[in-house]
Amino acid sequence: MYSWHRDAAIAFLASVDSQLIRPFHVTIFHREHTLRTELKVFNATSHFNPRDVQNNISSPNYRALFNKVSTESRGKLEFDF
Repeated sequence: MYSWHRDAAIAFLASVDSQLIRPFHVTIFHREHTLRTELKVFNATSHFNPRDVQNNISSPNYRALFNKVSTESRGKLEFDF
């Protein structure tokens, strides 16, 4: 949970996403095919980037920010034929 000043309009967000794609050519049964590998990294800075805000005005956590997005990585392998 992150609490901010009552008069602030929005929180400061910072994120760096990157993607690396590398094609490879392989021969299977005398035919050329393309094999692609991908690596993706989301929120590489691991900065606090909230997705939700408490908007119930009777709550003591009114305008508090929740649901931090952590660093996430994904990999993918594609085979074109």
